[in-house]
Amino acid sequence: MKIYTKKGDTGSTSLYDGSKVIKNNIIVESVGSLDELNSEIGVILAYYNLTNIKNTHNSKYYELLNNIQSELFDLGSIIAKNPNNSDENEVLFDKNNDYIKNIEEFIDSMTEKLPTLRNFILPGGNLLIASIHKARTICRRSERSITSIRYDPTYFNEDTLDKPLENINRCLAYINRLSDYLFTLARFTSLIQEVEEVKYIRSKILSKNND
Repeated sequence: MKIYTKKGDTGSTSLYDGSKVIKNNIIVESVGSLDELNSEIGVILAYYNLTNIKNTHNSKYYELLNNIQSELFDLGSIIAKNPNNSDENEVLFDKNNDYIKNIEEFIDSMTEKLPTLRNFILPGGNLLIASIHKARTICRRSERSITSIRYDPTYFNEDTLDKPLENINRCLAYINRLSDYLFTLARFTSLIQEVEEVKYIRSKILSKNND
């Protein structure tokens, strides 16, 4: 089977439900952001495999990302279709909130070990920490894109069924929590690797003492 079909050569594509759209459609943008996020999580795991964190009691915080990659694929299959072509038999994403609860437990566990946050943190420190911060920013972009779908009257209006609306709300909650997880993981990595966090310092141009 050939990987190329040539059907998208003029800038159009099909959603998961067969709907035809152009490739800058907000649903396509959202799926692309999720794909980019998943790829960056793969980079985090690649850097993690090169560290001395692997096979320690802290490894669970990174290896959860393997599950998250699959969960993002599940989420993407829900996002990648016109919600108005769905029905009330649609499978709910994270129906019992198991994914979110698991992420929250890991966030709380790491937070207990972290010093109180008193400054804004800049991305950096080392390659692993920087890659986690980059994934966090892509996660936030994914959230913005999916939110655009949620409030686009083309896709969610008075005729949209309850199940698709609940599903996209569940997806948004998951993505929001994942960005919190990635931020906490970046800080936690700085702690256990004894890498000083890069703190934001107000520039001179914004200083009150600037002449």
